[in-house]
Amino acid sequence: MFDAKKRSEIMSRIKDKNTKP
Repeated sequence: MFDAKKRSEIMSRIKDKNTKP
């Protein structure tokens, strides 16, 4: 079970990693 807040944080982290080379 994933929390919406945790999911948002994880997605934000993935997006940050994708943005950074």
